[in-house]
Parts: sequence; C-alpha cells; structure tokens
Amino acid sequence: MLLKDFRALIVLRIPISAVALAGLEFLVHDYNTGEFPALVYLGLLAYLGVVSVQLFRLRPGALAYAWVLLLLEAAGAVLWVGLRDLMLGHLRELAILGCISVVVWGLPNALPFYMARSLFAEGAGPKKSAREK
Repeated sequence: MLLKDFRALIVLRIPISAVALAGLEFLVHDYNTGEFPALVYLGLLAYLGVVSVQLFRLRPGALAYAWVLLLLEAAGAVLWVGLRDLMLGHLRELAILGCISVVVWGLPNALPFYMARSLFAEGAGPKKSAREK
C-alpha cells in the first residue's frame, strides 16, 4: 500500500467517522440533559482528531488507538440506526445491525490498517535527514 493512499484514506474517513460517533452521543443524550452529551461528543471528536493525526504522521502505537476508534465507530453507527430498537428492547435487530456495521464499515477500514502495519514499526516512518536528527 502506498503511503499517499493510506494518508488519503485517513483524511477521507474523518467525516463518516464523526457521524458514526454521533450515535454514542445520542445514547448519552437519552439518559442525561444539559451540556454533558455535547461534552461527550466533543471528547469523541477530539479522540478522532488525535488518532487521525497520529495515523497520518505514522506514529508508533497509533494502530492500537485506531482499533479502539473503529470499535467506537461501529458501536456509534449501530446506535445511530438502532437506538429505537434498543429502547424498545429489540436486541435481535440491534445485533443484526451490529453485524452489518462491522461488515460494512469495520472490515473495509481494518484491512488497510492491517496492510499498513509495517509503516508503524519503530523507525519505519518517513526518513529524516541529518539536520532533523
């Protein structure tokens, strides 16, 4: 996988990730009022930003944060679509939505992360010149 393609993937997935993470905010919003749900969503967006920058800069250890982000996005997408099913107690439909979310969003994102894992090894990032060392 080319470095340019991987970085383009990181940038292009940010808007969809932000929408998927909004599903987690909806869950918090149903149980809390006031500013707390907005703070939760801002925290999730900050986490998305930090992980995206670390992935873009090929920081060692960034992939571990990316896997957590993928799990949060999948859970958020399920809640975005299936919050009504959760409130009504239709857990079977919610489980089906979870499987669809993992297959449609999680796997296509996990594959490039898995293929690019060699970029994140110690010293495998962009080469530094003698001045930068």
